[in-house]
Amino acid sequence: MNRPLVRFSKVFASLSVVAGVCLSAPPEASAQEVVVQPDDAFIATAEPVYYNGVAHYWYRNHWYYRNGRSWAAVNVNFTAGGTANVSAVGPNS
Repeated sequence: MNRPLVRFSKVFASLSVVAGVCLSAPPEASAQEVVVQPDDAFIATAEPVYYNGVAHYWYRNHWYYRNGRSWAAVNVNFTAGGTANVSAVGPNS
């Protein structure tokens, strides 16, 4: 006589656990942004190229320069005519 009640209790408890896990999950997925910047050992050994009075470093296929306390990357795109379009990328750029 009590078997249906026990079975119902187990099913209800299982569904409660699943609902609790689903409700406690974050509403949106967040991705991590990987920031690659020159490390201190590289800066100590690399020879900078000065552009507009600021030291630039070629590191992992990008030019980087110090922008305050952070690093900023420089994008260089060449057009068909051979001219270069330079734009800064990064914080405070």
